[in-house]
Amino acid sequence: MIGLESITAEGLIQRLGQLKGRRVNFDTQWQETKDLLWPDTTDFTQERSPGSKTNLEIFDMDPAMSLERGAAVLETFLTPRTQQWHKLTPSNKDLAKLPRVKEFFEDATDQLFRFRNSTRSRFYSQLHEGYKSLLQAGNSNLFIQELPTGGTSYRYTPIGASWIDVDHEGIVDTVFYEYKLTAKASVSRWKDKAPKCAHDAMAANPFMEHTYLHVVMPNDQHDPESLRPEHMAYSAFEVCVHTKEILERSGFHEFPYMWSRYTVNPAEVYGRGPAMLVLPDIKTLQEIEKTFLRSGQKVADPPLLVADDGKLGRGNRRVKLGAGKMTIGGVDPQTGRPLVMPLQTGARLDVTHEMQERRRMLIRSAFFLDIWEILAQDRVEMTATEFLGRMREKGQLLSPVVGRQQSELLGPMIQREIAIGRCQVFEDFDTDNQVVRPR
Repeated sequence: MIGLESITAEGLIQRLGQLKGRRVNFDTQWQETKDLLWPDTTDFTQERSPGSKTNLEIFDMDPAMSLERGAAVLETFLTPRTQQWHKLTPSNKDLAKLPRVKEFFEDATDQLFRFRNSTRSRFYSQLHEGYKSLLQAGNSNLFIQELPTGGTSYRYTPIGASWIDVDHEGIVDTVFYEYKLTAKASVSRWKDKAPKCAHDAMAANPFMEHTYLHVVMPNDQHDPESLRPEHMAYSAFEVCVHTKEILERSGFHEFPYMWSRYTVNPAEVYGRGPAMLVLPDIKTLQEIEKTFLRSGQKVADPPLLVADDGKLGRGNRRVKLGAGKMTIGGVDPQTGRPLVMPLQTGARLDVTHEMQERRRMLIRSAFFLDIWEILAQDRVEMTATEFLGRMREKGQLLSPVVGRQQSELLGPMIQREIAIGRCQVFEDFDTDNQVVRPR
């Protein structure tokens, strides 16, 4: 058993280096999908200055738009904003029949949705970022914390700045999150406990950034009967990488990071997403678009073939390409045959367009847009009941993805929310005698 007092900043930083080394191959692929699908998110293998152009490799925006719309499809089927997408029920079926018990669990469900719909929680905005990350990199990470004033707060944590480890069952139980803070922000957060580098920078440059590390891992000294932070189920550390010191030690009763994966190879820790599956098609589409642009430019503004008579192209006989301009000497005065003509390459733009559409359809299908389009077509002259039934029918096609998100994202998230809400609202709510069942 490893005591908490034996955990050092140097040891945590060293372990982070090991976790980074295990993920090199994934980072390379995720950087490619990031550049072509979601250029505004965190990089994986490089570091750019704030405000740098990140979309220089995109020539066809259809894959990027498909990612955005695919995230909307996942949100519609998993966590629709306009309805309650789960409910709380007691595990004892006899208790569930009692009006007072039924009313209590309905009130508890309403309270959880009030937490999420609060303007301070940022739930749906952060969850949407997580869905995009799930489709782009095959992984998503949502951090849930309790607000001091009551309620919950949600934060999407970029995959490019997070590293994980799993237990013997393959369940994520360790997260290393690397982030930067300015000296001003560091002193504002930790006051006198802020690292020396931050205090030193306050006088010269309060906006100087330093790297920090938030680590959450299982606590070997966990004691369910104790309420002390050092005996919680998970230990948490705030580390300054620059000075190699632990600034804060705390803990969590529940794992605060909801790390979910799209699909997982049994021999791997990290997930794989649809963007990785269709990455060859995405790259091919970009190359086709570049070729299409070059070909279209030649058709619209083709190269010119000019006769070499020693006169045309000189003085007032220069070839003029502007609208309404006249090129003197551009035709043979005897036969009227043009001495300047465009070069016809015989390019088939229609064939190129068909190749583009085939690639786009494959990419859209990978992001579930074909399901959404079918729903949009079927909605014509359909009652609300029929439409909901059709949505459930089409949603069965998403059942593999939905099942993993229920077990790795929504289920643990609701349990974490219940624990926070229990402390704030539901003092008499026994989490051991209830289960969470998403609809």
